[in-house]
Amino acid sequence: MTYPIADPSVRTNAVIESARGLHAVQGFDPEDAVQLTAYQEYVKNCLVQLVAMYACSKRYLKIPEAADYSGHSRSALYEAHKRGELIFTKFGGATRIEKADLDAFLDSTGVKIEAAE
Repeated sequence: MTYPIADPSVRTNAVIESARGLHAVQGFDPEDAVQLTAYQEYVKNCLVQLVAMYACSKRYLKIPEAADYSGHSRSALYEAHKRGELIFTKFGGATRIEKADLDAFLDSTGVKIEAAE
């Protein structure tokens, strides 16, 4: 499934149109390159969070979704699988990672550090 927001031209146009809407409400200047760049970064971060929230609601994640969710690269996930640290599930030719398996992998590999007092 392809989402329109994945197309860079659609994404850029959507950000500019959104910025124009802000101009009407908050005096945001969509022609100001610095403001527009900062706003594009803000929108990008919002989209990443939305993708992560969507991924959280699914039981099985595609590899790119698992990479976004975990913060690891796709190649790092494949390497963890080769080392036997992460379980992949195959559905026909499709490779998926069960969210519970990914969470277990993240819990086992992460190091929790308490703040110094």
